[in-house]
Amino acid sequence: MNMRKPLACFAALLLGLNSITAFAHEGMHDSERDSGLKEVNQDVPALALDSAEFKQAQNLFRTVGGYGCTACHGLFAQGGGNVGGNIRDHSLSQINYALQNEPTMKLLNNALSDGDKYALAGYLKALGKLELIEWTIDGEVSYTKVEIDKESDNQLVIFNKTFDSIDLSLMPIGNNHTLSIEPYATESYTWKAQPGEYRLQYNQHVLDMSFRF
Repeated sequence: MNMRKPLACFAALLLGLNSITAFAHEGMHDSERDSGLKEVNQDVPALALDSAEFKQAQNLFRTVGGYGCTACHGLFAQGGGNVGGNIRDHSLSQINYALQNEPTMKLLNNALSDGDKYALAGYLKALGKLELIEWTIDGEVSYTKVEIDKESDNQLVIFNKTFDSIDLSLMPIGNNHTLSIEPYATESYTWKAQPGEYRLQYNQHVLDMSFRF
């Protein structure tokens, strides 16, 4: 009796069973991986603006890798005319995608732990909840007007694009607060406005803000 044929069939059967088992395990791992990705990409809650966690995340945003995220995205993630643009309110999944795929951001990927990335997402989420008002003081005369039609906390981001230091009175939005801004520096002020018209002025530079809600 020729035993080679039955043995060959038996070997093929074992190979088929192993392939089915391997496929089943691979499918299970894919399912677990997809589930893990969903958990990683879940929506991250915004950090409280007055919390220690917010300040830590802000410091991370400005210093990670020795140069921070500000070179491309601005001091307050507002873009500020830089190449990276405004990333306020970006999600954890958007952060992970950029770190893994954008050539200029791949360098930071290994410098950030998963916890760091989570904290940055919470920081950007908090900034995204603020109504951003940008004002650039440049040249001898400038006029900027903004209209806000929803009630929210506001963040005024001011870029001093001059060679002089500025001491800017924030009356009427900041009581007696004065904001000092060094040449070519950016500062911010956060407050909650009431409906109405507000004007800030520094020499011949004017910002008119209209809040209607």
